[in-house]
Amino acid sequence: MYDLNDIHQAFKLPKTKLPHQWRHRIRDRLTQTAKLRAGRTAANGHLSHHTWATQEALYAYAMWCDVDFYMAVVEAFTALTNGDIEEAQEIAQTVVSVHEQRATELYLKGHH
Repeated sequence: MYDLNDIHQAFKLPKTKLPHQWRHRIRDRLTQTAKLRAGRTAANGHLSHHTWATQEALYAYAMWCDVDFYMAVVEAFTALTNGDIEEAQEIAQTVVSVHEQRATELYLKGHH
């Protein structure tokens, strides 16, 4: 799972986009289906807060944070439903390539 707090910090998002600020029906649904969960860990005398997310929940959070990412998802889904698989893949690959290195680092960090 991914820690949305790490995502927030890595991409230098504004405080208004902190995971605990995400109050929406989508977050509620993801929590109900165990695709999103909050917790705390203690290390070296410090208490850390985490918001753990599956890949689907990570995408939902990213869509809430970034309108460009939201539109890329909509455009890729539209292309896919219109039968243009290559266009959908191209859109998705464009988004992935922009953040691929950092996303990989965050993924590896979340899978100790």
